[in-house]
Amino acid sequence: MKTKYALVVDVALTGNSLAYEFVNRGYRIINVYSSKKTFQKLYKSLNNTMYETCLIYESDEQLRMDLEQYNIVCCLPGSDYGVPLCNHLIELFGLGVNNTLISDRYEVLRTVGEDVTDNNFDDFLNQYKKCVVKPKVSHGGYDRVRVVESLDGVDTTDMFMMPYINGDEYVIDTVSINGKHKLVSVWQYAKQNGFWREKTVLLDYVGNEQLIEKLYEYTCNVLDKVNYVVGACHTEVIIEDGTLKLIEANFRTHGHLDYATSFKILVQSQIQLTVEAYMGDEIPFTDLRPIYCKKANMERINLVNNRERKYSQYPWQQFSKLPSFSMTFQHYSFYENIPVSGKTLESIPGEVILVNIDQEQLTKDEQEIYRLCNE
Repeated sequence: MKTKYALVVDVALTGNSLAYEFVNRGYRIINVYSSKKTFQKLYKSLNNTMYETCLIYESDEQLRMDLEQYNIVCCLPGSDYGVPLCNHLIELFGLGVNNTLISDRYEVLRTVGEDVTDNNFDDFLNQYKKCVVKPKVSHGGYDRVRVVESLDGVDTTDMFMMPYINGDEYVIDTVSINGKHKLVSVWQYAKQNGFWREKTVLLDYVGNEQLIEKLYEYTCNVLDKVNYVVGACHTEVIIEDGTLKLIEANFRTHGHLDYATSFKILVQSQIQLTVEAYMGDEIPFTDLRPIYCKKANMERINLVNNRERKYSQYPWQQFSKLPSFSMTFQHYSFYENIPVSGKTLESIPGEVILVNIDQEQLTKDEQEIYRLCNE
């Protein structure tokens, strides 16, 4: 039987988890970088032991030549950067049904009816007084996101603007097959000062049934409006005075969630369901109730740094000794100095995932992380 290959475009943390699951199911993986620029941004994230080869896209003709010896059966994004090229390659190689042709956050928000602009920044800011400036396509998270009340010193190239919304923010993770959307999990961002995320918490289904159902129905409506047919989505929504507002829809799996942890915390992981969605027959989901089953409590803590330090001076080793420790995502390399943390994802040292059935122990470990960071 001819070996099956999956193309994963612009692999970052998300793409590595997908690659693990594909390999475990007998597939081989090829990573395609959409440009030299994305290669330079993302190559440090690549777990290269899992990939048959890595290519940089230059032209359709060149990529056809590079891939002609492989039996390519599917293509999916390995990060937000990979969505535009992934959509193109699905059409180029005839890899199943066309998915959403929307490849940036601005177009998604505009399509579902949110008030956004990518040109009249001064007028828009005068109208709302306080706004958020975001890149149309990014690596994810808070990459180059800024809250502004003035455009002084703000580079708006390839950016868009939306009103600042103050409310409770949630993440809804889904997987779609044949245009039917299955709920995988719901998360809440715990914030400081109304904007910066202190941590991300996996919500219990029990006790939050009405909230989860409301978020799921809203997310399905968003996905239907952009004609999302197959694959994962990571949707962020704020509830302000009872009204749901779309912040962004990312057509990929949940970021900064490693492969092993995803199976520790949920009976059905988004990684598992996403790979199944691309494996062939696209059997529709039979159970679309907004229900999921949690195996353990999980929090992802955004680390902070209160003074400039060398990499070796940061308490990485102490984190790994905590009873609830599962994973650390480090944003800096051993040869770099770690700056004082700001309110951007790029400026913090990294993120720690804590997993524990015992919520009391998990909370103790969270407080210990904050203590260690501020020593």
